[in-house]
Amino acid sequence: MRHVRCALMGATFLLGLAALPIGPATTAHAAAPIKIEVMDWFTSSSETAALRELVAKVNAAGGDWQNVTIAGFDQGVAAAQSAAAGGNPPTALQFNGGKQFDDLAERGLLNTIDGVAAEQDWTKVLPPALGASISRDGHYYGVPIDDHGETWMYTSSAAFKKAGVAVPTTWDAFFPAMDKLKAAGITPIAWGGQDWQEFGAFYTVLLSKEGPDLYNAVFRDKKIDAVNSAAFKDAVDTFGKMRAYVDAGSPNRNWNDATAMLIKGTGGVQFMGDFAKGEFTVAHMKEGQDYGCYLGLGANDHYFMMSTDVLIMPKGKGADRIAAQDLLAKVAMSKDAQLAFNNAKGGVPARLDIDSTKLDPCARKGYEALKVPGNQLAGPEMVLSADLMGSLTDVVTRFWSSPTMTSDQFIEKFAAAIKDADD
Repeated sequence: MRHVRCALMGATFLLGLAALPIGPATTAHAAAPIKIEVMDWFTSSSETAALRELVAKVNAAGGDWQNVTIAGFDQGVAAAQSAAAGGNPPTALQFNGGKQFDDLAERGLLNTIDGVAAEQDWTKVLPPALGASISRDGHYYGVPIDDHGETWMYTSSAAFKKAGVAVPTTWDAFFPAMDKLKAAGITPIAWGGQDWQEFGAFYTVLLSKEGPDLYNAVFRDKKIDAVNSAAFKDAVDTFGKMRAYVDAGSPNRNWNDATAMLIKGTGGVQFMGDFAKGEFTVAHMKEGQDYGCYLGLGANDHYFMMSTDVLIMPKGKGADRIAAQDLLAKVAMSKDAQLAFNNAKGGVPARLDIDSTKLDPCARKGYEALKVPGNQLAGPEMVLSADLMGSLTDVVTRFWSSPTMTSDQFIEKFAAAIKDADD
């Protein structure tokens, strides 16, 4: 998630190797395994399954992975920043690709991964926007372990069958279909009521209904006239209309709990990043039979809005630190590890030179779209500063939770947030 934001668990905890049933490091290596301590925020069922795949690959290559999991995205980012600045950080820290680790790079607290990147030709195999999100001034600082599509629409086959209505493929058909679901006693939109999820739903509507030119003008280029356009207001109106199709229990709901509504057939659709697909996989559900996956809705359903989880390598103590970081980077960006990790987690490989027949149908659909350069879009976290991202998220979630706020008032606040930003 996108940045992949995990369920806020309310407390911080450590997840040691005992909780990751991977087994000891391989005995095929004569030398002692290299200790690799990684701090991440992977906590959902699919995330931990994916992490086990990566741990196994790293340990098989001579590593001794020791995991430190922080529950919750915001807590995870804060803990990682604190660890990097504290003088003796873990071998690697999870961040999202983009501007999250700008401060650490600017303060000289990170090691580069240029050697591994050159050896594996990252410049050639990564989408340019993704490569830019992990590099600064020509140096690579992050290892992308996935590429997540941000704007997927998932559907519950059981819910649509019960309502006797076809899955909508256009925005004109969307709300009539939601009415049918509602009449059948189904929650039409399984809504994750956390600010980052509401922000994601908003830019999903903006892209899929109004197209990539307006999305880029607003988020990448920060053009105020685009925010004040009729098309932007149409997206705001559409987003606001969706309030009538969520349930009373949606506030503060975790994304995976919203996915569970589709799995149970009590929810109709969910707008979410493709990490949600991992929950269907864990539940042994089949795409096309038990659930549907659509890269957006309508005429713009072929654009792949990217986000990526990355591992950055902080400077610190220990003679083996660089060797451990290089080993981790090399394995994490290998084709085998990228396939294993993303088949479990729900994303697609960050590198574009992998055989797509080894991906599941949903991932293959996204990956083939991603391989077309004109379909690649940098997600908000790749192009916005943390401060502006937070300000815009606040505007969106206040609008969502304030039905009396008009679209014009929303637009005024959205434009003001962009004008007030430093970036």
